[in-house]
Amino acid sequence: MKYIAILVAALAVATGVSAQQLSLDAVSPGTLESRVGSNVSATSLSVSGSLDVRDLDFISSKMTSLTTLDLGNASIAAFEGDRPMFSLSTCRAGELPRMSLAGLKATTVVLPSSLTSVGDGALAGSALTSLTIPSGVKNIGAGAFASCTGLTKATIPATVATVGAAVFEGCDKLASVSFLAPEVPQRAFAGCAALKNVILGNGVTAIGDGAFAGCTGVTGLTFTPTALRTIGDRAFAGSGIESLDLTECPLRTIGDWAFAGSALKSLAMPAWVPAIGRGAFFDASSLTSLSGGRGATEVADATYKGLTAYEGALNPGDDIVEIGRYAFAGASMSEFHLSGSLDYIGDRAFSGCTAVKRFDGPTIAVVPELGTEVWKGVDQPKVILSVPGDLIESFAAADQWKEFRIVNSGLDDIAADTDAGNRLLLKGHFEGSALIVGANVPLAEVRVFDITGRRLAEANAGGALNVALTVDVPRGNIILVSATAEGGLSGALKIFR
Repeated sequence: MKYIAILVAALAVATGVSAQQLSLDAVSPGTLESRVGSNVSATSLSVSGSLDVRDLDFISSKMTSLTTLDLGNASIAAFEGDRPMFSLSTCRAGELPRMSLAGLKATTVVLPSSLTSVGDGALAGSALTSLTIPSGVKNIGAGAFASCTGLTKATIPATVATVGAAVFEGCDKLASVSFLAPEVPQRAFAGCAALKNVILGNGVTAIGDGAFAGCTGVTGLTFTPTALRTIGDRAFAGSGIESLDLTECPLRTIGDWAFAGSALKSLAMPAWVPAIGRGAFFDASSLTSLSGGRGATEVADATYKGLTAYEGALNPGDDIVEIGRYAFAGASMSEFHLSGSLDYIGDRAFSGCTAVKRFDGPTIAVVPELGTEVWKGVDQPKVILSVPGDLIESFAAADQWKEFRIVNSGLDDIAADTDAGNRLLLKGHFEGSALIVGANVPLAEVRVFDITGRRLAEANAGGALNVALTVDVPRGNIILVSATAEGGLSGALKIFR
């Protein structure tokens, strides 16, 4: 009996077989099951040689005790058969076929170094805890590693050209990822609540729909964006993203609800972004700093709704023709710039904007048409509406508009400047050949000079706040205004004619 036991042990060593570990060399396609034999309960499997989809199916479905799978020295052979495997009748060489290792119990997996592509769902729902993609892989399919609930870190190298949708969706323990492919696909990390450290390639061109939706742990992205053109619908919706500087990007599109409900505090966009979608910043209630992003002709519905932390001036751009429904509802900006091209404002667009003190439309060309209850909840008589002098009567006669405190944008209502203190503040503009000079305190005298010092006009103001002087000077010239107030204050103003 002792002799027999020694003989069995010797055979086990000779074949690389033990009760827990199994190492098989020179495997040929379709033979793995016979090579493993009765050792299906092995916890570790290392294979060299060539495998096909039949062998991978055997590993995934029969070797359920595996904790380690090392295929680094194996290759994937092509397969063609009458009985489809994973709904595939043919499989290409070098590809980890779709769903082939889905649900695998192994926590440590080394993929073949010769691998060129990973199919849809190839390792979905598996127990792997970390992932490194071989450098030869060019394509990764949709959901390839989705719902790997034990996965904590992953690396997608820059050599990967395409990655399918939802590649890591539902990997709720994934905390760190280096993703250097040129595009982040839609729903790539959706629901990865533990994700904190994200490295993207500097050359990334697109962040897809819902890519980081629900990633509450992501507060920032590590990359220097120089090529980003598209941020997809809901890309960061409900995420923990706090700050992004995209000023050096050729960004052209921010999708619908892109940052809705996110923790965004600061966003610096390029100066010109022609398309910002509906609800892009909807209820981004921590947002305090927003720059760039002009170039669009429309502010879409609910784009800036619920910006309750934003306290500065908002200027969506000089080309805005239409402002959509609820576009700024509940936002807390103090001032708002009305585009010169504006001709329509939708229902309740500014409802609940109780912090606003001023709407400034110095170049507005017409009285825009309005939807219903555009300024519901706003104390309009306390809010300044600054428009060109020749439109004041039209605004004053228009429903909803007429409730504002309407002033001439040329004079800028400086007489009401409560912060002026002991200063003489001047403002001037031309109406035909008449120069209108206004001040914050009663004026005594106003004088006008050209840049050589030649006096062009003067007037005794007699305590008026506004003075009109006839100044004969061609367009394209600079004039200097000097004024003295009744109390002795003096001030000066430079005006380009």
